[in-house]
Amino acid sequence: MQKEHWQDWLSGLIGIWLVATPWVLAAQDQVVIWNFLIAGLVIAVLAASELDVFQPWKEWAIATVGTWLILAPRILDFQDNSLIWNAAACGAAIVALSGWAIGDTHEILPRFGRPRGDLRGDTPSLSLPDEHEHMAGGYARGSISGPDIAHPGSDTQAPGQTSHE
Repeated sequence: MQKEHWQDWLSGLIGIWLVATPWVLAAQDQVVIWNFLIAGLVIAVLAASELDVFQPWKEWAIATVGTWLILAPRILDFQDNSLIWNAAACGAAIVALSGWAIGDTHEILPRFGRPRGDLRGDTPSLSLPDEHEHMAGGYARGSISGPDIAHPGSDTQAPGQTSHE
């Protein structure tokens, strides 16, 4: 699926910011530093690869890393408030952007045959071509075997059959 999303550009920039965060915000704890480096690199690389070819699994992976960023300050016991808020804000932005990109491609809820970008509330109607109308009519009337097939034990013959009397 060839579709470039502006959300991937922004996710990539957030990934680069996350890589720079330990130095910009003067993180001291090695676990926190590695957390930001790994999360930022994963997001930046996946977002950059999404610029070429969209693959939903990459957006889901980016969203998973974003969720980790939201939870990481509590799990890893961040001590610095600026790092806590930075991780939570970047994680929330990443999750929102990934969800938006996935929603743009209708991977979560398809629009039931409507063209992409068609946001009208009406649903398309389903109609059978004329050549199949007799078949649908036969089944709709309750005939289990169809309108042109004789039932066993009946005096009716199917078309093309001859009587052997």
